[in-house]
Amino acid sequence: ATEGLVSILPRRGTFASELIFSDVQDLLELRWHLEAVAARLAASRITEEELKAIERLFEGVNRLPPGSPDHVRIDTEFHRILQQATRNRYLADTLARLHTLSLRLMFVTRAKAAELPDALGQYLAVVEALRRRDPEATERAVHAHLDDFRERLRASL
Repeated sequence: ATEGLVSILPRRGTFASELIFSDVQDLLELRWHLEAVAARLAASRITEEELKAIERLFEGVNRLPPGSPDHVRIDTEFHRILQQATRNRYLADTLARLHTLSLRLMFVTRAKAAELPDALGQYLAVVEALRRRDPEATERAVHAHLDDFRERLRASL
């Protein structure tokens, strides 16, 4: 309920929250801007251990079966590490909540999740920009990833 995923009506029950198109637009818009801030901060603050953790996420991705739930798990962990790398707990907490709401949108709308082997270039572009400690390139790469997500959502609405 605190994440906005369900509504609790006293003496009536708990219900999945209604999706409103303007809420979807607002969520994606906010996430796009906050992820840019996070990308820039992460580029200058990410540790070598965090970079290695991200790289390990994508080992063997090409062997995952189509539609594997591991695709969502890997994407979620990827974003969690980026959020952690900002070293800003308020930004990380906010982005974690927005990511959870974005996943809900994907499942509710039945948007086709990007198959990791197909989207691997997007993720690796982020990793490469992080390795170079390049805030602008990291922001561009994160935006390309989010733009792809937004287009998949729009195609399913």
